[in-house]
Amino acid sequence: MPITPGKPTTTIPDGGLFCAAGEAHINAPALTVYQSLIDTSTWSEWGTFVTSVDIDSQPSSHTGSSNLAVGTEMTFHVQMTPSFKTTNQERGVLVEGPPKPDDAPGTVYRVCWANQSSPLVPKFMLAAERVNEIEVAENGTCLYRTWQSFTGPYARLVKWKFGQALDERLDDWTRELKAYAEKIAGQ
Repeated sequence: MPITPGKPTTTIPDGGLFCAAGEAHINAPALTVYQSLIDTSTWSEWGTFVTSVDIDSQPSSHTGSSNLAVGTEMTFHVQMTPSFKTTNQERGVLVEGPPKPDDAPGTVYRVCWANQSSPLVPKFMLAAERVNEIEVAENGTCLYRTWQSFTGPYARLVKWKFGQALDERLDDWTRELKAYAEKIAGQ
């Protein structure tokens, strides 16, 4: 999907300066996609964008778990372009669910994380939040939408330098999550 004006998130309610996005219909139950998203230990099995995740701290209810929760602090190892790797400090800000087998079509669950402030890049200079939406569809399938919105003075630099790459990487993420979930579901 092309880079668009910002889209609202939990921590960036006005949508910010811009967002990159991806979307797919997945021939797997919403619960399968949800579990693939919250279990960060599986990301290296299916993803080439965020190649691994280190859990830096968990809320007490999730101690020792690799599952993303509200308050989970993580280091993402990111392959932004073929020649550029980086790490990002992220924090779980919204985890709805899990989906239930009797959910009506149209029921939506969200899993979101946002960048953490750092001494080099405080949040007032650059804030970003990633939203993952899983919408229950007919016949045991779901719609998956993801976007990452950016705001702050450095957002213009990120858009200029990495906007195209971010958009391509979110498309990769979406395609790879779809393939993984469909494989697990036996589709």
